[in-house]
Amino acid sequence: MALSSTPAPARLDQPTRKGGRRAWAIVIFVALFGMMSYIDRQALAVVVSDLRLDLGISDVQMGWLMGPAFFVVFNLALVPAAWAADRWNRKRIIVFGVVTWSLLTMGSGLAQSYEQLLLLRCGVALGEAMLAPAALSLIAGMFERYERPLPTATYVVGCTIGASGSALFTAAVMDAAVGLNLTVPYVGGEAPWRLALLGVGLPGLILVTAFVLVAWEPVRKQDHEQDRTAPAIGNPSASFLRENLLLYLFGFVSLCLFLMNMSSVALWGPSFLVRTFEVTQVQSGYMIGVSSLIGGVAGSLLLPALIRHFVQQRRTNAMSNLVLGTMIVAATCAVAAGFAPSLWLAVLCIFGFMFFAGGAATMPTLMVQLYAPQQLTGRLSAVALFILYFLSYGLAPVLVPMVADSWETASPAALGYAIASVALGSSLIALPLFAVTRPMFRSAEAALSKRGE
Repeated sequence: MALSSTPAPARLDQPTRKGGRRAWAIVIFVALFGMMSYIDRQALAVVVSDLRLDLGISDVQMGWLMGPAFFVVFNLALVPAAWAADRWNRKRIIVFGVVTWSLLTMGSGLAQSYEQLLLLRCGVALGEAMLAPAALSLIAGMFERYERPLPTATYVVGCTIGASGSALFTAAVMDAAVGLNLTVPYVGGEAPWRLALLGVGLPGLILVTAFVLVAWEPVRKQDHEQDRTAPAIGNPSASFLRENLLLYLFGFVSLCLFLMNMSSVALWGPSFLVRTFEVTQVQSGYMIGVSSLIGGVAGSLLLPALIRHFVQQRRTNAMSNLVLGTMIVAATCAVAAGFAPSLWLAVLCIFGFMFFAGGAATMPTLMVQLYAPQQLTGRLSAVALFILYFLSYGLAPVLVPMVADSWETASPAALGYAIASVALGSSLIALPLFAVTRPMFRSAEAALSKRGE
């Protein structure tokens, strides 16, 4: 599968008008890929107990498996993936990524040791790093600026469904495997976690086949509007970065520091319910999955709709105040969930957290789509993802069990206290840092108005 660096000439069947049904078809596909990537990535959270017993590993080892092992490879691959997304055929990059992570997720179900599973999960990270820069670059190329919040939100909603519903989907696959007494040669029926990984990896291979038949590679703006033989007058990309460096630095760091708590809940929430309230793995997966899925998707749809309204009216202060308010409420819910005295209060607080945090989760990508030039969307998206995954998958999965282990008494509720403590500490840094960006959003909007965009 060659990835030519030479821009492909426009074909007669390529839409020249922005938006349209074919553009939305691609948005739906990449949203589904985003959903499946998070399901495959977080499937281990539901099978922690069975996997630990089968392979004989500890909580901290599981944390490394779900966190730094994934994050290091993902971020190393993210840099060339973003560079390629701004230059090469994005459709082919997406296909390569989906096929890679789907096959290796299924292969993870065959692992016979911690080391084998570690290597396979690193391969999953390599494949998943291909998706976001290429997908967001495609969206930027297919829609005008003021139209981008909705397709961008659709992609983020797909990711949110996967992140929030991973526990639900994985639990359903495990439940089916146990109920039907399924067996697979070499895998066997005594370890449902293996069948769960095989089950969640398969849909990606099916869907990517349809994507190959439907999707096309849009013509990039600079491919048809810029004479490459003409002498360059300045560097608009470098000028943009100089003018907006602090906006993206403070905005990305504050939002991603806050959003790491979504990983804390998604990865350790099921085990928190199992140990604190003595429910089964499947029950905890359904509870976390349903509450997170409904709350996360609703929040991811509502906030971008309001942001689109504010952007059209150029009410930048209202937009930044809205995001800051959702972060404050979400942080309160996360802390309350960790200290909840009853099962259903904990689940209700998790729902509230995912609703408000799901809205804030769209903001890093919207910052890129609303203000960045198209030729930088892939690389700026990669910067946001680098920071997000450093905190969400490099730090949170290990930090939560380490904080839990630091409690003086080995209480079954220690994991919940750790989730609450991490949420409180990260929010105390993230909220003031995001508040600093409010005048920077106004400056970025004013610059766009001056350019007539």
